Amino acid sequence: MLKINRYIRDRRGQAIVEMALILPVFIVLLLGMLYSGLVLQDYITLTEAARAGARVAAVGGNDTAVITAIDKAAPNILPARLTTTIVGNAAGSSVVVTVSNPMNFFVWNITSKDELEQTSSAPFNVTATAEMRIEVAR
Repeated sequence: MLKINRYIRDRRGQAIVEMALILPVFIVLLLGMLYSGLVLQDYITLTEAARAGARVAAVGGNDTAVITAIDKAAPNILPARLTTTIVGNAAGSSVVVTVSNPMNFFVWNITSKDELEQTSSAPFNVTATAEMRIEVAR
């Protein structure tokens, strides 16, 4: 009976058991924060790119100039992955530029730049829109 009481009072494995229970939850929360930050960074970049494209379109730039401005404003996103929509071309009306980028949720999926350009399936698209009044007819 005395041996059993000694094992019951022994607490040497308590920290390991607690860590084993808490670690998966902690890792899920950490990855959730990481992905939220990546999506927010992508959204801010796309918003700036859409604004830059709308500005070029508002001052009379053609579609090629708009897409070039978008690519320059989003240097950390591969141009082949961006989808751009430009609506509006009459002076005095508005031009709406929408830019979207497919977002993957795999940090451990490290691939080459060529493979990223070929990848088209993604869980969802991050989309940003900018609207400006056209100053000069395009």
